[in-house]
Amino acid sequence: MQISNNPANVEMLCNTHHFKDFFSFDIIPYLEIHTFSNKEIICNEGEPFPYLYYLVKGKAKIYLTHKNGQRTLVLFAQAPCFIGEMGLLEIEPYAKGVTAMEMCTCLALPLSSCSNMLLEDPKFLRNLARILGDKARIRTDNLAKSYAYPFENRFASFILLSSCDNVYNEMHTEASEFLNVSYRHLLFTLHDLCSRQILEKHGRDYHILNRDYLEKLTDEISETI
Repeated sequence: MQISNNPANVEMLCNTHHFKDFFSFDIIPYLEIHTFSNKEIICNEGEPFPYLYYLVKGKAKIYLTHKNGQRTLVLFAQAPCFIGEMGLLEIEPYAKGVTAMEMCTCLALPLSSCSNMLLEDPKFLRNLARILGDKARIRTDNLAKSYAYPFENRFASFILLSSCDNVYNEMHTEASEFLNVSYRHLLFTLHDLCSRQILEKHGRDYHILNRDYLEKLTDEISETI
């Protein structure tokens, strides 16, 4: 992780992404810029949240490890979005694991110095309530889609969401659990996509050859919501 406190860079990033609009007080003095490389840990699972992050570039994977050692993929975080808001609200005192899937840039608010100000800012809390409502709606929509559409549509959307540089390489067990489909059916669909030259397998990686086809399947889901 690289940390920058340069006021000019912080101000520029805030203005570019309208971050100051979330707050009724001057947030600039508290902000840092945190940059994470691909596969670098953003939040350590099971530890208290040290920062409230606002992801402005990149995407990350959020997961939960169970007592038996099995890991469950929870969701993907795509810029722009908050990471750690549940910790700020003390709904989740300990973080889920968050790992960068590509180069990620975050505006970081250290909770040790400004959590009280955030929790007492009505403008920020209204904005946060709207954001949490949107997240809940999206999850409900995704659950409905899992029953209403063929698996190929949902898998196409998942491949596009989780791939980096046109390469898909998610673990099959995590993907099948996340998509609520059997491991065998997921492998069958992968093989079918390869046989039709939508994907091409290279070792453990699947290279996207026909992105337009995957986007068309994804758009069929989006158009009805």
